[in-house]
Amino acid sequence: IMHQIYEEPSKAIQLLQVFQSADGYLEKVTVRSHEGMSSDQLLLIIYIAVSTILFLSIVLSIRKIISLVQSHSFQWIEKIKFINTNAHGTPFSFFNFIFWNEKIDLQTETGRQIFQHEVVHVKEKHSIDKLSIQLLLIIFWCNPFLWLIRRELQLIHEFIADKKSVGERGGAALAAMILGA
Repeated sequence: IMHQIYEEPSKAIQLLQVFQSADGYLEKVTVRSHEGMSSDQLLLIIYIAVSTILFLSIVLSIRKIISLVQSHSFQWIEKIKFINTNAHGTPFSFFNFIFWNEKIDLQTETGRQIFQHEVVHVKEKHSIDKLSIQLLLIIFWCNPFLWLIRRELQLIHEFIADKKSVGERGGAALAAMILGA
C-alpha cells in the first residue's frame, strides 16, 4: 500500500515536469470562445441555401412535367410526343414532348402557328440549352452575367422559334400569332 501512495505523486510530478520542459508550450495554447458565426460561415450558408432553392425549383418543375406525362396519354406526331391537357402554362415543350392546351384549336391558323413554334423548340433542342444554363445557375447563381445569358438565350430561342414557325408568311403572320396567343 505504501508503494502505491508514493507512485501516484511521482506520476503527477513527472507529468508536471513534462509540461514544464515543453519550453513554454502551455503558454502558447490559447482558447477562443465563439459567439455566433463568422461572416464567412454566414455567406456560405446563404450561398448553399440559394443553390438549394434553385435546385429544388428545377426538381419540382421536372416532377410537374413527369406528372403531366404520367396522367395523360400522348400521341406521336413525327418524333414528337403530343400531350393534350388543360394544365396551367401550356402550351410548352420539353425535349421531345409538346404539352398542348386543349383550349387552343389546332385547326385554326393561330393554333397551327403556335404548334409549329413548339415544334421548332423541340427540333432545335432548346430544352438542353435551358436545362444546362439552369444547372450552371445552381452553382454560379451569384454571377450576374449568367442571369443575363439565360435571359438572352430565352429571347434567342423565342426569336428562332417565331421566325421558323412563321416561315415565308412574314411579319403580319408573326404579329397575328403573338396577338392571338
